[in-house]
Amino acid sequence: MTTHKPILIIGAGISGLCLAQALHKSSIPFRIYERDAIFNQRAQGYRVRINSVGIAALTQCLPPELFERLKACCAHTTKGMGAKWHLDGVSGGESAGPKLGPKGPQGGPQAGSQAESQAKLGEKKMGPGGPQDEDVEPLNADRTVLRGILMRGLEGYVEFGKEFEGFETTAVGVRVRFSNDSEVEGCLLVGADGAGSRVRKQLVPGFEVVDTEGRFVYGKTVLTPEFRDNEVRNELPEDYIYWVLVARKDKIEMDDVELLRLSGEDSAALTRELTSGWYSSFHALFDLQNAAQTSVIRIVSARPDLPTWDSTKNVTLIGDAAHVMSPSAGIGATTALRDAATLSQVLAEEGSQVEKVGKYEGLMRAYARDALMRSSMGGKHMFGMRPFEELKPVPV
Repeated sequence: MTTHKPILIIGAGISGLCLAQALHKSSIPFRIYERDAIFNQRAQGYRVRINSVGIAALTQCLPPELFERLKACCAHTTKGMGAKWHLDGVSGGESAGPKLGPKGPQGGPQAGSQAESQAKLGEKKMGPGGPQDEDVEPLNADRTVLRGILMRGLEGYVEFGKEFEGFETTAVGVRVRFSNDSEVEGCLLVGADGAGSRVRKQLVPGFEVVDTEGRFVYGKTVLTPEFRDNEVRNELPEDYIYWVLVARKDKIEMDDVELLRLSGEDSAALTRELTSGWYSSFHALFDLQNAAQTSVIRIVSARPDLPTWDSTKNVTLIGDAAHVMSPSAGIGATTALRDAATLSQVLAEEGSQVEKVGKYEGLMRAYARDALMRSSMGGKHMFGMRPFEELKPVPV
């Protein structure tokens, strides 16, 4: 792709940084604009699972040495569907697996891994829009570590403290303005600014994001000496345990407005309350959690049939900005990485920019639809997510 004006990427999240790495690799000019004042201003707290489709995207986008560094920083993933991989929260004994239905165990929050959810979704062994190789070990990455690795080599291309305000198309590209009244021009604007994307709100004003009614409490318990010395500790992984409590909002006895405003300390207190009836050996997990890393998240999703928009505006979307989804199937990060790989690949091809962006968007809508359907199935399995047609739109 021959161009003098850079591609403007709004958002330094996983999809935006992966796209930037691919553009850098192909010598395509770009700039990244991030609203946060510094790189790690906000907690990036939980882990992401990247299957073979996402691994292929990373291999395409990253320099080999950076990809190897990422693999070295990931946790080892062990496959297992036997009873030993499922523990009943109340009895503490082995379980056949998470119970199906909206209530979860004993009508409360349900424990279970994303890998378990994805493996149980059905007989169709397909990734988001393409075949998934079950023999390839997934990458299990800490989100903060993943972003840090994707940032390597891009430091001189990112401007922080740049809050997107709006865009307008020009005869040769697009002009972007920020909240501090500064402006930049580029050949293409890529909205990689997450579920609440401001780029999307201007590009596709009628885009609906629905409330899945899932409420996830994410947390980490650092493996301190106190935890290691706990009498019930067996063979635990090093560094920390990452856990998620999953429930539908009508199963939590707290007003939604209050729930979503809980501080880390209050979120931690909620986890102890929700698990107070669990087997005693689990209590250390929540008693010794790092409350600064605990948060309650409302799970939202785009609908599977993504709307179309005008590709001639020199603006497109990737990642959660294009297709935010429930994490229940563990394929959100993979789909975002696939966006970066697909868009960077078509931009490097011959042809007009309108044709290339239109090609990307057609491909993206197809595999994103599959991913959104799979995430819906995972949500039904984990917390009794209702069909999309029964879910209400929610502002993000």
